[in-house]
Amino acid sequence: MHWFLLAVLAQQTTQLSSHSRTFTRRQALDVLGSPRVSWEQRSAALDALGNDALTPAQIEKLETAAAPLSRTPPPRCKPSGCGVTIDECLSPAGYVLAAVEGRREAAAFRELATTVLDEKQDTRAMALARRIVAAAKLARAEEEARRLLATNDSSCVGEGALMLQSFETLSAESRAVIERAAQDPANGHMLGGLLATRDEEWARALVVRFLARADGSLRLGVIRGLTVKFPSDEPRRRALATVAWCDAARMQREAKAAFVRAKVELPKQSCAPMRWTVKGTSLLGPDRRTATLTTASNVPAPNAACLEVAKKKDLRALGMVDEQCVLGADHGEFGGELFGLDASGQLRSLSGHQSGINPVAVLRRGPEIIVLHSLAHMMGSGGLGRLEKTEVGLRHQPFLAFTGLPTEWAVDGDQLFVRFRRDEFSAPCEADEGATWVIEPDRTFSFAAGPATACLPVK
Repeated sequence: MHWFLLAVLAQQTTQLSSHSRTFTRRQALDVLGSPRVSWEQRSAALDALGNDALTPAQIEKLETAAAPLSRTPPPRCKPSGCGVTIDECLSPAGYVLAAVEGRREAAAFRELATTVLDEKQDTRAMALARRIVAAAKLARAEEEARRLLATNDSSCVGEGALMLQSFETLSAESRAVIERAAQDPANGHMLGGLLATRDEEWARALVVRFLARADGSLRLGVIRGLTVKFPSDEPRRRALATVAWCDAARMQREAKAAFVRAKVELPKQSCAPMRWTVKGTSLLGPDRRTATLTTASNVPAPNAACLEVAKKKDLRALGMVDEQCVLGADHGEFGGELFGLDASGQLRSLSGHQSGINPVAVLRRGPEIIVLHSLAHMMGSGGLGRLEKTEVGLRHQPFLAFTGLPTEWAVDGDQLFVRFRRDEFSAPCEADEGATWVIEPDRTFSFAAGPATACLPVK
C-alpha cells in the first residue's frame, strides 16, 4: 500500500510518498518518538525501519521515548479483535511496540508491554504487547494466552495459540485450557498447528485423536503443523500415514508432502472398510439399517405464527424446539444468524454475530439438538452447532467446522450423515457427486462407500 503524507520534522515540511524519498532510519526513530505526528507518518516510519536489526543506541532512543508515550491516551476507537492491526487507532506507544515486535531487541520493551496489558486501556496495543511478553517467555504470557483460548473469538484463540508456541513446556493450567478449547475450537487451524509442534505426551495423544476428527480446520492445522515438525513417534506417523492414504484428496496431498519434506518413506496402508454405502440419496448400513438424505430438518415443523414471522422478516423457519420456533437468517457469503421465536411472539438471537454460520437445518440426534450450517463462501464451508438450554433460554454454540459445503444430510440413531458438494477438501476421489460422511457422536468420521470413494485402497 502506498502512503501519501506530510511529515513535519525539526520544523521542516517535507512531502513524502512512495515515489519520492522516504524516511531515513534516524528520521523514522524521531517520528516514532514524537507525540505530535500523524498515524500515517508513524506507519511510514515503520516501513523505513524495515527488518534490519536495531543498534543499541537506537533501542535506547526508543526506550527513552516509550515511557512518556505510554501516558498519551490512545485514539478513541471501537475495540478490535485480538489480531495486530496497524492503523489510525493504534496509539503512539503501540507504534513503538510495533517497531520492535518480532525483533530480538523486543525483550527490552517487556516492561512497557506488561504495563499495557495491566492497564487494559490501549486495546490495539495490547495485541502487540501480548506477542512481546510471549517472545520473552514471561509467565504473564501463559496467563494471557489462557484467557484468549477460553474465548469464542477466532482471532483471540489464534493469538493465544501463537503465544504458546514460544514455550518449550507448558503448565498444567495451560494444558487444561488447550484441551477444553480444542473440544469446541473457535480456531481449529491454529490450535491444531500448536498441538502438532509440541512434544509433550498429552499433545501427541491429542494429535492422533484429532487426525480422525471431522473438524476440517482442526485436521488441516494438525497436518500442516506436522509438516513443519515431522513426528518422531510411531503413533503420530501412523495416523498421518492414514490421512495420506484415506482422507479427502487435499488432506492426502498435504500429508504426503509432510513425508516428502521430512525425507521419510510413506508406508503402504489400506483404508478401513466402509460400513455404509450411498446410492443417490439412499444409504444402506449394517444390519439392514437405512437412511435417506434430505435438505430438511427432522424436528417438528414450524407453526403458523413462525411461518408468518419468517415471511415478514425474510428468515428461514427451520423447526420447533421445546415449543420455540428456530429460524435462520442468510446474510449471503459472509454468514448468517440464528433466532428463536417463543410462544409470546418475542424474537431473540440465539447466536449473536458468530462468524461463519449459516443455519439451514435443525436436527435431533439422540439427546442433542444440532444446527447444521452451509455457507456458500468461496469454495464453500459449513459446520455444526448445538442448541444448549441456559437460564435465559436456548443458545447456539458452534462445535465443528467443515472445509466443504453441505448439500444434504440425514440422521440415523446416533450417527449424522452429511453429503458435501464435490471438492478436494471433502472427497477422496474425482466423481460426479460429492462424498458422504458418517459423523459419530465423538466427532470422528468415516466415508460412506460410493463414487467419491472408489479410488481408496480399502482392505
